Amino acid sequence: LYLFLTVLIVACSDDDGNDVNNNDDNNEPNLLVSSINYTFSENTDEEINELETFTYDGNKITEKIYSYYSNGNLTFLYRYEYIYANNKISRVDQYDLDNNIRFQTNFTYDSQGRAVSIEECYQPNNSVCDDITTFNYSYNDDGSITGTGSSDGTVTYQLDDNGNIISRTSDDEFREVIYDNQKNPFKNITGASNIFTSSSFFTRSRLKGFNNNPLSFVDSADSENQGTWTYDYNDAGYPRNVVYNESSLGGYQYSSTIVIEYFE
Repeated sequence: LYLFLTVLIVACSDDDGNDVNNNDDNNEPNLLVSSINYTFSENTDEEINELETFTYDGNKITEKIYSYYSNGNLTFLYRYEYIYANNKISRVDQYDLDNNIRFQTNFTYDSQGRAVSIEECYQPNNSVCDDITTFNYSYNDDGSITGTGSSDGTVTYQLDDNGNIISRTSDDEFREVIYDNQKNPFKNITGASNIFTSSSFFTRSRLKGFNNNPLSFVDSADSENQGTWTYDYNDAGYPRNVVYNESSLGGYQYSSTIVIEYFE
C-alpha cells in the first residue's frame, strides 16, 4: 500500500479533548485546506492530474472527494469519509463512484492519545474483509517510535523537537529528512497529530507531515534515491504552490506541481 511507502510520521502529542487549534502565533489565521490540485509525470507520455476537495465540521475533517484524470479524462473517483470518537479519527472509509465501500482503516489509541495500531481492511463486506493488514506502534524512552507490520519489517523513527520525523530506519534502508520552519497544510485538522502515520490519510499528493514541511530527503548511505520540495508560501506561512522532484541513480524520475487552496 502506498500509505507505508511514505516516510513521514507525525509528532507524539496528547489530545486535550477540545476541538480547537494550536497555532504558534495567535494573531495568524488557522487555515484549513479546501482543495489540492496536482499534476505529475513519471517517465511516461501520460499526463496525470489529481484533484482533492475537502469538507469539515469545524476543524474536524468529514469528507474528501478524490478525482483522477488521465490526459484530461476522468478515470476514477473516490469518496473518503472520516469518523471521529473523542476528538480523534477512529475510522476512514473509502467509497467508489457507485457508493460501494472499498477500503476501511481503523485506529486504536493508548491512554495518552497516541495511535498504537492501525488496521487496514480491503473490500469490507458485512464486517468481513478480503484482506487485513495491521500496523503496530510502540513509543520508546528515547522519544523514538518503533513500527511493525509493514513490508519493511521493523521500522524505527526519530523525531526532532517539533515532532517531525527526521529519520526512518528499516532492515535494509535508512532515510533522512530535512524540514522548513513553516506551517504544514494539515496542522489544524482535529486529531491529525494523534495519527503517527503519513499524511496520505488526507492526500495522495507528495505533501508530507503534519507540523512543518519537508525540504529534502535522501535514502540509504549511497544516496540512491533523493527528493526535494520547493514552496511558495502565503502570507500566513502555509504552502500554496509546491514543486516536488524525486530521482534515483537507477534512472527513475518523478516530478509534480501542487496547488493548495484554503478556506478563509
